[in-house]
Amino acid sequence: MGLFDLVLAADVLYERKNASALADLVPRLLGSGGEAVFADPRRDEAPVFLAAMKQVGYEDALEEATVEQGARGVKVLLHRLRR
Repeated sequence: MGLFDLVLAADVLYERKNASALADLVPRLLGSGGEAVFADPRRDEAPVFLAAMKQVGYEDALEEATVEQGARGVKVLLHRLRR
């Protein structure tokens, strides 16, 4: 099975094909009890990815965070995915 306890990714869901590819990859990367954390600035394809992860047994613990970019804050969603 997977090799890592933690997988981190940020703003990687630009296209629908990326959502499917990531949903296939993440379970192969994570070891037993591992967690994947995805920072998402509310891209349109994130729900596709999250639905695919749910289908293979992952639960999403959602948090909201603000990332400072210069003089402004950008709100992002942090998806903490675990089986």
